[in-house]
Amino acid sequence: SAGPYWQLVKFVLFFFLIVAAAATERDLKIILLSILIGAGYIGYEQTINDRGDIVHGRLEGIGAPGATGANQLASLMVTVLPLTGAFFLAGKRWEKVLMLPIAPFLVNVVLLCNSRGAFLSAIASAILLLVMSPPNVRKKTLQLVGFGALAVWLLLGDPRIVERFWTTFAKPEERDESAAGRLEYWKAGLQMIRDHPFGTGGNGFKRVYGPRYIKMVAGTEFEARSVHNGFINQACEWGIQGLLLQLTFIGGGILLAYRLMKSLPAETELFAKLLGLSIITGTLGFLGECMFGSFLDAEWGYWFTALSVAYFRVYHGRVPIRREFAEPVESYASIYGPLLAAGR
Repeated sequence: SAGPYWQLVKFVLFFFLIVAAAATERDLKIILLSILIGAGYIGYEQTINDRGDIVHGRLEGIGAPGATGANQLASLMVTVLPLTGAFFLAGKRWEKVLMLPIAPFLVNVVLLCNSRGAFLSAIASAILLLVMSPPNVRKKTLQLVGFGALAVWLLLGDPRIVERFWTTFAKPEERDESAAGRLEYWKAGLQMIRDHPFGTGGNGFKRVYGPRYIKMVAGTEFEARSVHNGFINQACEWGIQGLLLQLTFIGGGILLAYRLMKSLPAETELFAKLLGLSIITGTLGFLGECMFGSFLDAEWGYWFTALSVAYFRVYHGRVPIRREFAEPVESYASIYGPLLAAGR
């Protein structure tokens, strides 16, 4: 457990460093643009310089620390992708121009990674972006999603990508080996949670108990690997209490950002409102990907929770005081003001 535990400690420390670093809107923008430029560079290396290799129809051999495999890289890109929307719709001119190459690069990497979970999460993120966007920019948001869909259609050069995506909705007897095996892993993980509700430590399923439970559930030998579900994996490793703490941590960040975003006036704080929407959408997309991969403890999950808290820290002072709260203050002032003046 030492390796996963110390990684967790580092991510928690990193969470506080991000929140502390984002003291102003300029600081927050620097962090966000650093993430986007870094992700865009990975897309540039693959798209322009042809980095990585296509292994069994999926992009491998390119990525970032913690996101070296196809599934992890796709999760990272889908989580980051919504951030491009805020800068493109309401950023400065140079920020809009910067997003023009970055967004297609990210989409291209997601397609080449050929991850069904990432595809579903990307679709869900696009729908959430439309539904939750302010009414005065919904038309622009719709155009942005339309451009994204067009880019996907133009980049879909490999028919195996489409075939793999449609297997997500196939009948049980028609599922490919990967999808069928994943269901067996989930059943094995749930059985392990029933037997070890307080957890077994880091990599408990992947390194220690997984093969035993997979054989118990499926009646066959499976190689030792992750359970392919972040929520189940978190409970297998750190117990049900660890899963609840992690979900409270992430959910608290989402709630904080959502309440602030709803309070900001779209007329004067359009960028701030769209930025909150992008952070929330990216975090929800990340949680969606965790249904299909063991990513709940991934570094970018801590990034986006930290960004939610930093977003609140930067913009909460711009929320106007509502009239229903202001009126009692004025009434109290009219009553007690003369008394206080007489007392002085």
